[in-house]
Amino acid sequence: MVTIFRTKRLHTNTNIFILSVALLDCFMAVSDFVQGIIYSTSVKFNIHNSNVMDAILFGTAYSAITLSCTHMAIIAVDRYVNITHPFYYILNITKRRVIVLLLTAWMFGLAYCSVSIILYRDGKYHTKCISVHPPFEYFIINALLNLIDYVIICICYFKISCLAFQHKKAANARRLQTENPKNVFKLRNNRAAAMKSVKFFVLLFGTFFVFTFPQILTQGMVFLSCRIPENVVFFMGNLYDVHSAMNRVIYFHFNKDFSDGFKKLLSDISTFGRKRRGDCDRRNN
Repeated sequence: MVTIFRTKRLHTNTNIFILSVALLDCFMAVSDFVQGIIYSTSVKFNIHNSNVMDAILFGTAYSAITLSCTHMAIIAVDRYVNITHPFYYILNITKRRVIVLLLTAWMFGLAYCSVSIILYRDGKYHTKCISVHPPFEYFIINALLNLIDYVIICICYFKISCLAFQHKKAANARRLQTENPKNVFKLRNNRAAAMKSVKFFVLLFGTFFVFTFPQILTQGMVFLSCRIPENVVFFMGNLYDVHSAMNRVIYFHFNKDFSDGFKKLLSDISTFGRKRRGDCDRRNN
């Protein structure tokens, strides 16, 4: 987030989406940190109404996953419109509209989170761990929303991929008809840029799918009365954190502006640290 803020070249619509995903990861990290403290033995038994805290943490986890999937769907639609209708995208998809769209998504996520806090404080929902055994209707809504997002994402990326391969085929045909080395080089670069864009967003969603779908699958199996150890269910749920860590690695690898900005940030921090140490040494002397 700091890298994107400090690097002007990264102030684009795509990076606004990435910034929102990073903010969501921070939100989830705070939730995990609080959960780690609350569920320690010494703290858990000192909470007067643990059902409320369980409902808050449960709603936070589920809304974060749903909001992440919604982000992936919004990014997929954004990329599809940008690639297939570039002039429409330039004229109509402004940073202001992107921010309004993301704020709407965040408001929906917070509303979805508040449902668990309002409706699921009763003790009947907490005879078993509510995170492993969520209320049926809450889980179904979560699964349906994610399924809709998955369908939107798959359709958009499928069409983007088809368009990229069509461009590649057309570029190859034009290359055979031209003898100008500069034109051949330009076509090759355009082709490479288009394929790199497709690979990046497919990898971004693929990582998200691999690390979040197992949780939905195991929860569905639990509802079908399949005997799955709670440790396995918790492990599947915690895979989401791995996905959060992978986001920066993927973005660092695919986006040169981001990797350069991140390296500059580390260099500035190192320079600032050396300067502070030098100042302290001079004062001590």
